[in-house]
Amino acid sequence: MAEKFPRWNICHAQENDFRVFRFCQRLRVRQFNFGLLRETGQPVQIADESVAQSGFRVCRHCGGVQSDKPASSEHAPFCPLRAGKAVEENVQLILSRTLQSEALRVLVPTLAGATRESMVPTLNAVLGLGLRSSFGGRASHIRVTHMRERWQGERRSYVVLYDLVPGGTGYLSSLWQAPERFHAMCKSAREIVAHCDCVDGCYRCLYAQQDSRTQAKISRRLA
Repeated sequence: MAEKFPRWNICHAQENDFRVFRFCQRLRVRQFNFGLLRETGQPVQIADESVAQSGFRVCRHCGGVQSDKPASSEHAPFCPLRAGKAVEENVQLILSRTLQSEALRVLVPTLAGATRESMVPTLNAVLGLGLRSSFGGRASHIRVTHMRERWQGERRSYVVLYDLVPGGTGYLSSLWQAPERFHAMCKSAREIVAHCDCVDGCYRCLYAQQDSRTQAKISRRLA
């Protein structure tokens, strides 16, 4: 989840143009791990998204994550519960990580006939492909996520490219300082997708290991 970007540091472009993007040198990014997809509970709103995962059920005595497996395999060897010296007591936890790094936010256009659920995974995959192509497959520290924000009474969608290395590595600032490189990155991804022989996506074009959970929603036709 990315926090809101500051109002300053926006490039001069048409407000409805896809090229509208903002760079933030010190964006605070919070990442959350809500647990296994099959472990669901009461949905909560996080960054304007409904999340149904219930987090991790953790033993208060040893920190072992609990599941439906036999209890003896869930606890650390030193856990007093194994020796019958304590009463079982679990807590629900959501893991989080906060870092400050570089980020680039891009306004997502409205596409006719495309839903947000289908567009976001596909656009993420396209940008990931462009990063791998432009930086020679060495941009695994650049991640792509999405966010929504109200602007003048309407809700707009954005993709956010952020650097996992605290402080940033300069990859994203180079795209900001030379916008033609960002456009070339998008064009490179489009060329790969357009000339792929697959039907609607494959590992030669859009699929990547980190997209496995959303792979079914990624479409080469939409890209």
